[in-house]
Amino acid sequence: PINRLSERTRASPSPIRASTAPEPAARGMRERIVSTATSAEVSDLVRRGEATIGLRYLLDIAPDLVSEHIASETMAVVCSTEHPFAGKRLKTLTALRHESWFAFRNAYDQRETFADNIFAQFQARGVGEIRWTPIDSLNAMKRLVEAGLGVALLQESAIDEERRIGSLATIPVADLKVANPVYAVVRRGGYLSPATLNLLALLRSAPGLAVSPVLSRRG
Repeated sequence: PINRLSERTRASPSPIRASTAPEPAARGMRERIVSTATSAEVSDLVRRGEATIGLRYLLDIAPDLVSEHIASETMAVVCSTEHPFAGKRLKTLTALRHESWFAFRNAYDQRETFADNIFAQFQARGVGEIRWTPIDSLNAMKRLVEAGLGVALLQESAIDEERRIGSLATIPVADLKVANPVYAVVRRGGYLSPATLNLLALLRSAPGLAVSPVLSRRG
């Protein structure tokens, strides 16, 4: 489901906030809306013209889209604060091969291609199988990790609040240096309003804003 930041400015899970000021009337644009979606959904909405700009993970090589790398999110092994390895630096990821892992459902299918994917990381180290449970929700995954039921490879930015209150910790791993690249995508040849161009400029100068797949839509 897509969560919109509407004219009344209700809460959105995205850390990016977009102006709700009306766009030029000549273009028939009423307001700017921010929504969250999967990376594939972001590309599809931009491609269909339902969004003027989107933020997604990983490069989309589709010829009808223009992608620009604007940030990279550092990934970390996340665990409960009671985990024996919490805060302790390990030499290699293989030391965690017997742990129970949580991952998004489609991550297993993409295990041979994504560098930030935990399955690909273990395979690169000669470990073909790990124990894991598919989880569809980031919040559910964090709650399960907090309960000590397993560990997960997540963006560090996704656990800022939990680390602040002390409910989650990380396990530094010396041979694990991975990041999730964030790309801005627009439709090739599509119209970019002054507000959209300003947003792109903002993202280029402050890439820390881009921390989850987001799209800017027309209301």
